[in-house]
Amino acid sequence: MEWLVIDVIYIKSTRHYILTLHAALLKMVAEVLTEFPVNTGDVLSPVRGAEYLINNNEFQRLGLFSASSFSATL
Repeated sequence: MEWLVIDVIYIKSTRHYILTLHAALLKMVAEVLTEFPVNTGDVLSPVRGAEYLINNNEFQRLGLFSASSFSATL
């Protein structure tokens, strides 16, 4: 399943990104590690395990560190 990046926070001290992701009716918050910038509007495509391509670019990959479902309501 491809994920659309709808919000991005970069944590400089750990070099991790916190992403809000959207796909179909699902929203997730994920912590990822990558050497490449991740921006709002990017699309993440799974390749194997917890690894994703950024905008289908074979040379721009990220690893999923942790993820959980997201809801704006309690």
